[in-house]
Amino acid sequence: MPGTPSIECQTFTIDGFDYALVLPECGGLTLALTNGYLSGRGPLRGIYEEDDPFEKWEDYDPRIEVFDDITLGINGFRLIREARNRINGWANRVRPSYFFISPSTDRKAPVYDRICALLARRIKGYHYQQIEGSHQFYRLHGGHA
Repeated sequence: MPGTPSIECQTFTIDGFDYALVLPECGGLTLALTNGYLSGRGPLRGIYEEDDPFEKWEDYDPRIEVFDDITLGINGFRLIREARNRINGWANRVRPSYFFISPSTDRKAPVYDRICALLARRIKGYHYQQIEGSHQFYRLHGGHA
């Protein structure tokens, strides 16, 4: 539909964990852990139901992160590299007018600082600034630096 912002959702798997990277035409990007299997605990779906019995799995929206990754044993380096490469490719292909990336926890902030600094060097034609933990990218007039 003309004039309606588009949303692209890219899914990928790293070491048995499924992710969704939600890339709106304008606004905040979201990386969500959507499924996987934990040795000794079982599928994430079961853990989700166990941790929050009042939520119905049928109502689960994969665009919303429901698990923190602190104790899951996720390969952070592979995840960061994959997400960074996908964001870089998307931004250079789609050329959104603006987008921002914000960490969901204070613990993740230093990692986001490094990732966004690398993105700022790779994505051409954008002004990058950090305001109170939010990493903001605005397309420059004319679109190229």
